[in-house]
Amino acid sequence: MPDAFGVCEVESSQDYEEAFIEDNCNHCSYYFEEQSGECSEHDIEDEDGNIVISCRVRSQCPCYTDGLFCVSWPCAAGHSKPSDSYGDGEDFSLPPMAFAVNLSPRSFTLFEINAWVQDVSCDTGIWRATDRLTAINVHSNESVCWGNENSTPRSLPEAVATYSDTGANEDLLPVSSFKANISQARSQKPQHPVTGSLVGPGYDALLIATVAETPAAFLLLTASGAAATDGLIALGLTSTSHTFEDGTTVNAYLTDPLVNGRSWLLVNDPKTLENEDYDGRGLLLGQLQSTAFPPCDSPAPSSSAPAVLAAC
Repeated sequence: MPDAFGVCEVESSQDYEEAFIEDNCNHCSYYFEEQSGECSEHDIEDEDGNIVISCRVRSQCPCYTDGLFCVSWPCAAGHSKPSDSYGDGEDFSLPPMAFAVNLSPRSFTLFEINAWVQDVSCDTGIWRATDRLTAINVHSNESVCWGNENSTPRSLPEAVATYSDTGANEDLLPVSSFKANISQARSQKPQHPVTGSLVGPGYDALLIATVAETPAAFLLLTASGAAATDGLIALGLTSTSHTFEDGTTVNAYLTDPLVNGRSWLLVNDPKTLENEDYDGRGLLLGQLQSTAFPPCDSPAPSSSAPAVLAAC
């Protein structure tokens, strides 16, 4: 994600009363319940006429014993009543970051989303990146801590939006460390070559096929000219829809034209409607010379094969 793609809202680790007392009261001369000591040089007599050599004084401010609720504002030190928003955390723009969706290779289900601070750029056709740095609200293994398990995103767009919209805290990384990583990422020039199967921006989804887990799809794609790196193929997909003569509308995805001049047509695995465990799976239907769809009553080509379909 580019620099300043969202806003980081750092939540306060304490309520406004604790924050106000920490900022203004802890070192205040009125922040005590009762003090005793020697009297001044002037003689002070008690009701019986005896000279008092020591005295006890209660504070003019009840904050020490009773909290801010009992204080009459302005207080003895001259402070005005704080608002409920006092001590709120700060907001600042998010740095360039990378997000990754980890899928189970056997069930094709999402089990983890990672995030880290990193900038990338393309120079003379070569993608390069800055150092990989820790982001806030992220565990040591780079998996994002979403707090409530029910709020875990299911796709990369949802992950980016949720990360930006969710307040951050210092449970896993101090804000000062996060800011230091932000400064480092923004000051660095991307120098490390990015390896692997690269897919540029602007696509609606990502097709993944591996020789180990989806060999049929992998062989079909390589035979049609898709490039593979270390037994993995990654292709950008464009969502499309078409209404047939009988009124049937099909939502599908198309790859860019491959070496053979044809694009692969994919749909979500129909089993997704019956079992959420199939969420993220796609079905290769066949190759098209153009964006025209086959007739709706045409049988699926014999080349159909399952593949991973991950929203990107």
